[in-house]
Amino acid sequence: MRLRKKTCPLLLLLQFCFLSIPTYAEPSQYTSWWQGYVDGIGQNFIGSYSGYNALRHAGAMGSTYLLVEHDIDQRYYDFFDNNEELQLFTFPAVIIGGLGAVALPAYMHRKGHEENDRQMQFAAYAVGQSVILSVSVTSIYKAFTGRSGTDINEEGHGSDDSHNFKFGFMRNGIFSGWPSGHATTAISVATSLTHMYPERKSDHLLWALGGLYIAMGISTNIHWLSDATSGILIGYGIGKTVGEHYYSEYRNQEKANRNINYYPIASDKAVGLGMIAQF
Repeated sequence: MRLRKKTCPLLLLLQFCFLSIPTYAEPSQYTSWWQGYVDGIGQNFIGSYSGYNALRHAGAMGSTYLLVEHDIDQRYYDFFDNNEELQLFTFPAVIIGGLGAVALPAYMHRKGHEENDRQMQFAAYAVGQSVILSVSVTSIYKAFTGRSGTDINEEGHGSDDSHNFKFGFMRNGIFSGWPSGHATTAISVATSLTHMYPERKSDHLLWALGGLYIAMGISTNIHWLSDATSGILIGYGIGKTVGEHYYSEYRNQEKANRNINYYPIASDKAVGLGMIAQF
């Protein structure tokens, strides 16, 4: 079953979704709506490769080697390719992953400002930047790894289809390939949300399951299994880095907005200080 080509025009049109965002008063450190989405982006880009995240990138590469060399990628894909009912169950992940990457931060941006919910405003920035970095990081990898997608042979698959990497530069474009942009983005968004809302423990599992559904769902349709597992590892590092950055910015903004004023109180019997706290 080959459905990817039919969805491409729709997903590309969705990139204009942000143009519908009206102008709102942004948090005080941002003078326009788009600045919130690129705050600290260079630092976070480097951070997504640093420390433990470097090990996650190494794990993505190592796990891909094992899955490819032991033909697990190929057998996994062949199983789903011969079970279209299962593919129909998982294919919505392709659509949701493409739509959600643009629609979710746009929705959160609008709702956060309409309800004056500062935490949601910063969460929208975190989700948006997670998407930007996920697309950027995976596109760089794809440009150099040149892996073909799962539809390289419409007439039937050979045993070495999953081995088809074309290392170099732009030998197979950046649309399909290793690692999966869908998987990386879904996991980075879910992870950034858990860091932006540490108090909403009950929602963490739902966000994680949603991200995993998208990440693993695309591995049964338009990506190899190792594309998805690599995206999960890399996406977690991106989401953690971005989520921690914006949560810190949110907390600092909240502290700056707290205004406490003291004033003297005097009477015939005593003197003291009064306090006015503004939150």
